[in-house]
Amino acid sequence: MNNINKAMTASSILSSMKTPSVEKDASEQSTDINIQDSVDKSSDFKKEPSMFPLSERAKQTIQAGVLIGGTIGGIGGGVIAYGLADKKITNKDLNTVQVNWKEPVLEPQNLGQIPQDFYSTELTGTPTQMKDVIVNNPIMQDGKPLMTAHSATYTDYGVPKVSQKPAQIVHQNLSGYNETVTPVKVSLNNTTGQITADIVKPEAGGSGSLTTTEQLSGFKHEYTPNIVPTPIAYYDKPKVEFYTGVNAVTYTVAGSLLGIVSGSIVGGLAGLLIEKARLLQEEQGQAPK
Repeated sequence: MNNINKAMTASSILSSMKTPSVEKDASEQSTDINIQDSVDKSSDFKKEPSMFPLSERAKQTIQAGVLIGGTIGGIGGGVIAYGLADKKITNKDLNTVQVNWKEPVLEPQNLGQIPQDFYSTELTGTPTQMKDVIVNNPIMQDGKPLMTAHSATYTDYGVPKVSQKPAQIVHQNLSGYNETVTPVKVSLNNTTGQITADIVKPEAGGSGSLTTTEQLSGFKHEYTPNIVPTPIAYYDKPKVEFYTGVNAVTYTVAGSLLGIVSGSIVGGLAGLLIEKARLLQEEQGQAPK
């Protein structure tokens, strides 16, 4: 009986000693399967084409998208913002204001004569004719400029505001003249010797010669009067402005800037998506690289 018990005990010990080995084999097999699954998943992940780092073609596509998107966004944003500003302005009340003021009465006056423009074959030449210098000067009455009444009516959206802007009344006087001398060149036909306006040059890299030659023919003398204005009085000239609280220029600029920024972002993202789709097609062999 004792022998039977000893045999059973020995068998149990051997059985318990073999169990860890079996469990270890099972654990190693599970680990191998998990590693293989991970490798397979990693392999599957690598099949997706990567865009980073960006290739030169991808950069150009994105840059083109940013440029096109920014341009369209800037124009569209400016137009929309201007429309909104105009709508806000036209929603204001339409007002009319009439202003009255006085301005000096002007009349043509001959200040004198200066030489008439002429052409000469020499650098120095003598003018043979004269021309009058006529300007508008104020009519004087009892030592003061003669004034006449003016009236104007202005209508626009917003609140009208009339301000006075000082304006000068000047009397113009002639103080000599200025002379400008300009060389005059003509083109002579090498074959006929006649003056022509056409100059035919040889083709680039060719051995042909000019069919015409530039030549100095003379000088053009031009005279301009030297007029000196002298202030003699001042008067108030009205300036009318309508205030709406809306600056269309500010609206337009802000709308354009906002459109440029948003359009550039959208265009850049569109370029990125286009390049991503192109990479997928190339990976599937549906598009040339």
